[in-house]
Amino acid sequence: MKKALLIMLMGISCGAMAAMPKKIEREVFSKLTQTIDNQSERSMELENQKYAYNAIEKLAGTTTLSKSEFELLKKGMEETYPYDYATQYKKLKEEVSRYEGVKKTLVDQEKEKTKKVEKANLEAKKLLETQKKNLNLPTATYNKLKNTTKKKYPNDFVKQKKYIEQAAEIYKMVK
Repeated sequence: MKKALLIMLMGISCGAMAAMPKKIEREVFSKLTQTIDNQSERSMELENQKYAYNAIEKLAGTTTLSKSEFELLKKGMEETYPYDYATQYKKLKEEVSRYEGVKKTLVDQEKEKTKKVEKANLEAKKLLETQKKNLNLPTATYNKLKNTTKKKYPNDFVKQKKYIEQAAEIYKMVK
C-alpha cells in the first residue's frame, strides 16, 4: 500500500514537475545519494527539490523586480546553496521581498522629495510675482534681471528668486 501510494505520488509529481532539466536533476540526486540513505526519503526529497526549482521559476514571473535583478539574486543563491533548491527558494523569497521593500522605500522617498521641491518652487513663483514691489528696482532693470534668470534657471523659481534678490542687493550697493 505504501509503495503504491509512493509510486502514485511520484508519478503525479514527475508529471507536474517536469521542468527541472535532467542534468540538474542528476546533480540533485547525486547530492541526495551522498546525504540520505533511505530510498523513499531520497525520492521524497528529490520531489521537494523539483517543486522548489519550479517555484523559483514561478517566482521570477510574479516579482516586480526586473529580470536582471532577479537573475542576480538567483545566481547568488545558486552559488551559496548549490543544488539545494528548497533552501534557495526560501532564501530567494526573503531576498526578493526585502529588495522590493527597499526599492519601494526609495521610490517613495524620491516622490516625497519631488513634492517638497515642487511645493517650494510654487511658493517661490508666487513670491517672484510680488517681489518687484519689495525690491525698489527700476522696471527696466527688474525686467532684465527677470529675463536673465529665466534663461539661467528655467522652471526653478527658487533659484530665480534668490538670484534676483542677490542681484538687487548688489545693484543697491553700487547705486
